[in-house]
Amino acid sequence: MISIDHTLNGSNVLSLRRSMIKFDAPSSTEIEISRAIDQPTPYYLNRPLIMILEGLGIPYQVFQDFQDHAIRETQAATQRLSAAAYLLQIHGLGQSFRLPSTLQNIAKLGLDSLAQDSFFNLLFRIAVYHVLRDLKYRARIPIPNAWNLVGVADTHRYLRENEVFVCISHREGDVSYLEGPVLISRSPTIHPGDVQLAYAIGTPSGESCFAKESLPNTIVFSVRGELCSVLIVLVSSLFSAGERPLPTCLGGGDLDGDAYNVLPLKDHPYFTPKHIYEPAEYPPPLKEYVDWSCTMADVANFFMKYVVSDVSV
Repeated sequence: MISIDHTLNGSNVLSLRRSMIKFDAPSSTEIEISRAIDQPTPYYLNRPLIMILEGLGIPYQVFQDFQDHAIRETQAATQRLSAAAYLLQIHGLGQSFRLPSTLQNIAKLGLDSLAQDSFFNLLFRIAVYHVLRDLKYRARIPIPNAWNLVGVADTHRYLRENEVFVCISHREGDVSYLEGPVLISRSPTIHPGDVQLAYAIGTPSGESCFAKESLPNTIVFSVRGELCSVLIVLVSSLFSAGERPLPTCLGGGDLDGDAYNVLPLKDHPYFTPKHIYEPAEYPPPLKEYVDWSCTMADVANFFMKYVVSDVSV
């Protein structure tokens, strides 16, 4: 993960932590960016996460209401081009063909319905079928005003333990800051302790590092070890002190590209858990060392071990 550091001078300066250096390449001056985080990703429930949240005391009716709402919104989306474009966009359908933006541009011309066009009717039916299938078999239920965000570290050590900073920025120019208790998880969730609570600090003060660089559409985790007194006052029964970084409590996550589900309880108080479990232990795997210079045979052997161990449950 590479994030902007406002304290660095110059436009071609890159600072690396020791953990980011995987191998030495002193003669290489190129860097490849695999993905740019320019948009927030919507939050979706799934079957494993729903099971864990129910075990934490979230009523079944909460999930049922959101599912029924998603079904109605999906079926109604075919009536208007703007709604259909939004449906395709949030579910990642037709992105490579720029269908969502095409529909939005047509809607801006004043034509907000293509009910008589056989091609678009077929397109909408396929999209609706895809979304409803995900709802039925995967319980992929969208939650508004909640996000799936990539995690980064607070390198300036501004945040206290269990504090996070979240700035949501849309292409349209709307910017918002999450404030108050947030429910955080990371897929896949397999243990009740994979869901934890943190406190989002909200709008940054004028002199803070986040006011100078807000790192939009990421969740910034604290690297400090003292428990925030504000958290004790707000939800003292749900937080515990400790030195363990919060990402490691979420299914053994890290800050090397992992994305985290962030659900603000200020907007969704009905998702407030009745209790929080201790996180499971996720010890790192033992490193495998060899007494010889690595060859392509070692690389192939390592890759095959990875394929065998990477089995979906």
